[in-house]
Amino acid sequence: MGGPKESPEYKCPTLELDGMADRYDHCKDNNDFSQPRALYCLFDDAQKQRMYGNIARAMAGVPEHIIERQLRLFKSVHEELEAGVRTALSK
Repeated sequence: MGGPKESPEYKCPTLELDGMADRYDHCKDNNDFSQPRALYCLFDDAQKQRMYGNIARAMAGVPEHIIERQLRLFKSVHEELEAGVRTALSK
């Protein structure tokens, strides 16, 4: 569960270019949380409660360190989402 690792044998080959070239940094200005936050904020209280319960049931049996990692991601979406799922997990 250490995640993907770079394999040098699959490195892109060099390219002969005339002029300046650089790689695109796909992480720069990356915003992974604004769209899920906007969707979450559209939900009414009943929808949020159902979502918390569904997520908590789906996480049954998941190792604690993975649950905590996921809760940190939920907190990046909205603090209320993290708190709601944490509460549902404790039931």
